[in-house]
Amino acid sequence: MPPVVAGRGRPRLRRLPPHPRRTPPAGGLFGPRVCARVSADNPRRGGPRRDPPMRPPRRGRAETARPALPQPGFLPANRRRNRDQALPPAPPGPRPPHAVHPDRPRILEASARPRRGRRGRPALPRVPRLPRHAPRGGRRARVVVLPRPPEAREGRGRGLPVRRGAGGQPLRVHVIARDGNTAGGSPGVPGVHESAEGGDRGLVPRCSSSGAEAPIRREEAPHKQEWTDSVPAIFMELLEKVRDCLKRMDGEEFKPEWLFFLLVLRELDGISRLHEGGEEKLRAMLMEQRTSMNVLLGRAIRSEEHLWILPFKEVMEGETRRHVVMMMFPEVKEDYEVLHEMLIDRQQLLAESFEYVRQADPEALRSGLFMEFKNEEATGPGVLREWFCLVCRELFNTENALFITCPNDQRRFFPNPGSVVNSLHLDYFRFCGRMIALALMYKVQVGVLFDPLFFVQLGGKVIALEDVRDSDPCFYTSCKQILEMDAALLDSDALGLTFVREINELGSLREVELCREGKGITVTSRNRDRYIELLIRHRFVTSISEQTRLFAEGFADILGEQKHLRCFFRSLELKDLDILLNGSEETISVEDWKGHTEYNGYKETDNQVCWFWKVLESMSADQRRVLLFFWTSVNYLPITGFRGLPSKLYIYKGPESNKRLPSSHTCFFQLGLPAYTSMEIMRERLLVITQEHVSCSFGKW
Repeated sequence: MPPVVAGRGRPRLRRLPPHPRRTPPAGGLFGPRVCARVSADNPRRGGPRRDPPMRPPRRGRAETARPALPQPGFLPANRRRNRDQALPPAPPGPRPPHAVHPDRPRILEASARPRRGRRGRPALPRVPRLPRHAPRGGRRARVVVLPRPPEAREGRGRGLPVRRGAGGQPLRVHVIARDGNTAGGSPGVPGVHESAEGGDRGLVPRCSSSGAEAPIRREEAPHKQEWTDSVPAIFMELLEKVRDCLKRMDGEEFKPEWLFFLLVLRELDGISRLHEGGEEKLRAMLMEQRTSMNVLLGRAIRSEEHLWILPFKEVMEGETRRHVVMMMFPEVKEDYEVLHEMLIDRQQLLAESFEYVRQADPEALRSGLFMEFKNEEATGPGVLREWFCLVCRELFNTENALFITCPNDQRRFFPNPGSVVNSLHLDYFRFCGRMIALALMYKVQVGVLFDPLFFVQLGGKVIALEDVRDSDPCFYTSCKQILEMDAALLDSDALGLTFVREINELGSLREVELCREGKGITVTSRNRDRYIELLIRHRFVTSISEQTRLFAEGFADILGEQKHLRCFFRSLELKDLDILLNGSEETISVEDWKGHTEYNGYKETDNQVCWFWKVLESMSADQRRVLLFFWTSVNYLPITGFRGLPSKLYIYKGPESNKRLPSSHTCFFQLGLPAYTSMEIMRERLLVITQEHVSCSFGKW
């Protein structure tokens, strides 16, 4: 039958009856229900059917069995809103089972307001609301409904209505903060009474005669206090068992299942903070079993669960400490879904690298890097290592005015207080922090050493006079002379010192006051300690505060979280950071090099192989380092030598031509050595490779 068309040409839609699942049950709350749904247009859908049982009500809601609707079917569609009126009234009798049991307390959120039931279901019991001013301190409160003691009088105080439980027994109300403090109670409980408008309108704190709120009283369960008292005994028992296990491990061959003790120790570290003296006992046990702990931590897989040991850095040896601290960096993966691609021109190395890294999102830098030089075929990890070394060399070049060398050690660098000559100097310091962190993340030794005072500031420590001794011995000596000078001579103003420091900026001297009106304050025996303190702070802290802050922010971008920054530098010693950034300072051993080299197309007894090692032995230390960089893109070996490289080195046989130079595949640590006919020709070709301006542009995939 075609639909009936309304006056404006719109089809009139036929109203369908509601879904049978919305029909109230006929056989009780949880029993099966039988619904008859008859349709004149589709007789196949008629007839009774059995639906699955209704699901139980949600937690906190109560259901009561309701009588079924009359059988003639569904209510008309135009009367669906008044369907509840067709239901008979609830049967008389006691309150539904969701009411508070007289002997069992019920805890409800104080902020929850009573709501009416749905579809005739009885509503939740009314809960008194707390006023905004009770309790104070930002603590969220909860209402605990407890049975009222028999001795409490009904309607005490103001003749207020008394709330009753399921059995008709009077109830009392406690307001308990989330931390366990009791803010008061209803009649019979000091501190809180029901409001004058009635027991359902709220709870008001009872005040003292002076107007101040009554003191909060803590009520602790006896079992909780007993458990708290037993924590030290449980901790000591576990500590002794772990100590015995670590003792048995000493001297035995390592087993992977021993790593389970690190998880146990992590839990003990958390328990040790629950009572006084726990951390000291745990530290003493770890120091006693230091050998076993270093074996476990050295074999531990990369996981943040092992970072609990960082506050106990004296327990770990150097290599173990560096292994654990490096777990704070994101893990470098070989197969990245998305890589941050960079195409760099060697002629604009620093400027283009700065733009690529500065504009990149930190998450993109942590996810992976793909590096390629313009007009070169080489790509891969070897080119990335080369890029790290070349960029860091330019960043710490004193001609760029970003860093200056330490007076006592020309290999160490300190931020330049006069870097303001470069308008982008602060952005470059953030870029420098990111580059150093990325080099650590990829385990690339870039040949950079930090000044001790700069390292101390990155860890958030305060610089003292003794910290200056290794960085600037001349300045340290001058300060010691002022502190040890005769008081009478210093008070006579023989030195003519005031609270002013002279700064040399681009060849001109400028005076800076160390404190307010410092020009008028003369240095005497009474204030010389303050003078030395302000002088050290301004020279090594204040003058480079912005540079240090931007460097730290860039470093934290790669580390992942700002809170881990100070923990990273405090957990390391300066020697550890030197090893991570600069590697080994020893001369490259030819025997170690030869022991980690394999051959492809050659034999160890071939003339070309023997000539190669003889030529290598005759080279200087710098020439060996340059040849190694050409071969592997590794400028500085790790502290463990060639054993610390990710792969062995390979020499494969190249074309038989005396005119060709050696080639390298830096990603695979491979050197293509042509079959030269004499040792002199080989020496000549290898010496060409050792020229630094040539060795950094021959790598290819």
